[in-house]
Amino acid sequence: MVEDMVSSSLANKPLAEIYSIQVEPSWMDPLVTFLKRGMLLEDKGEAEKVWRKAPRYWLSKEQKLYKRSYTGTYLLCLHPEAMEPLLEELHEGICESYIEGSLAHRTLTQGYWWPSMQKASQDYVRKCY
Repeated sequence: MVEDMVSSSLANKPLAEIYSIQVEPSWMDPLVTFLKRGMLLEDKGEAEKVWRKAPRYWLSKEQKLYKRSYTGTYLLCLHPEAMEPLLEELHEGICESYIEGSLAHRTLTQGYWWPSMQKASQDYVRKCY
């Protein structure tokens, strides 16, 4: 049996609330803006840095930023707020390790990258002692 409805059955139901998630600015923002829209920063020095770095990066259809590694593979660039959970999983999860250098290397081999990953890995491992 098929029922022909003139109006939506959802019209009388209350609308769901939508929450906005605010993410702080990061090192990726100027690169994403340049790759997406071709816009550079107003500061000439910073704009030149972004312009020189941009060929090493790629923006996917899903708007994810990737950096080309020295081997030619692409590494997913991580937002600073996502670093801690990733390091925790790699350090204490199934890949457990207590060696500072190997945590940064393991992060690379898992396909992730951010500018201060060596220091962040060292700091994270030192918190465990």
